[in-house]
Amino acid sequence: MMGNLKQFPTIGCCGIDCGLCPRFYGGSKSQCPGCGGPNFELKHPSCGVLNCCIKKGIESCGLCSEMDTCQKFAPKIKKDTFVTVIPAFNNLSIIHQKSLPKFIDSQQIRIDLLKCLFDNFNDGRSKNFFCLATALLPISEIQQIFEKLQQMLANPKDLPVDNNERVTYIKKIIQNRADDLKIALKMRK
Repeated sequence: MMGNLKQFPTIGCCGIDCGLCPRFYGGSKSQCPGCGGPNFELKHPSCGVLNCCIKKGIESCGLCSEMDTCQKFAPKIKKDTFVTVIPAFNNLSIIHQKSLPKFIDSQQIRIDLLKCLFDNFNDGRSKNFFCLATALLPISEIQQIFEKLQQMLANPKDLPVDNNERVTYIKKIIQNRADDLKIALKMRK
């Protein structure tokens, strides 16, 4: 990690999926560059977790030998029910057990699906839904949905012509998978 810029700004030091957050793709004053990205401190001043990782010279808390007993963030985040924080500890466990590059590879699959959804099914109102789906659904589901979308896009006659109908159609596919898995794709807290 160089200075205060992380090599992988799409994953927060604390395990939050920055690359799956609507603010990462905001395109406005509220756009966030991801954990440790350029001008991150302007969006999230004095992030103790990022500062700790910089001090230790590590990219993520998942690479820290003290991760399981850390008092900087574990008690606070473990109690947090904000939906984008829920996968954070699982993400850190994957980083800790497998490696950061392997985690980033699986996260990139999620980001690729999210970008596909944004590029092809953007109605201006579905960004949060798409971000939640790509963050919360299991990677196997993400891969299946992405493959199905690619097939539909390759053969557009399978999709409604009207953009709003297309968005509704895709959201229904995603919502049905989430419902089957009992995963709520709604913001909480």
